[in-house]
Amino acid sequence: MSQDVLTDLLKCNYTELQQIAQKSGLSIKPGVSKEDLAQAIMGLVELPENPIDYWRHVIANFVLDNWTMCHEQITCPLQSQDPRSCFGCPDARVISCFTDSEQHYRTYQLRRK
Repeated sequence: MSQDVLTDLLKCNYTELQQIAQKSGLSIKPGVSKEDLAQAIMGLVELPENPIDYWRHVIANFVLDNWTMCHEQITCPLQSQDPRSCFGCPDARVISCFTDSEQHYRTYQLRRK
């Protein structure tokens, strides 16, 4: 039966598989093959760690640590205050969040030391 599901998943295009994987909570490193992605959705293989996940944690920690100051500016799933919210965002969005807030991040890093 799982082979039938895998066969059906492989009929999806890459973007559809990415969306399924993200909704399943998987973080996808760029360059993962369609076959590996389908197998990861099935739980048959583990995907390599996505280096952007580090920034997802940084952004979520910064926002949650500074919630009273920045909550009115948050227009993304992080409004839920769930630290895993950034894992549902595409990598490009995460990079954009970070680069848009780079000065805030530097200040945050200095305060945490």
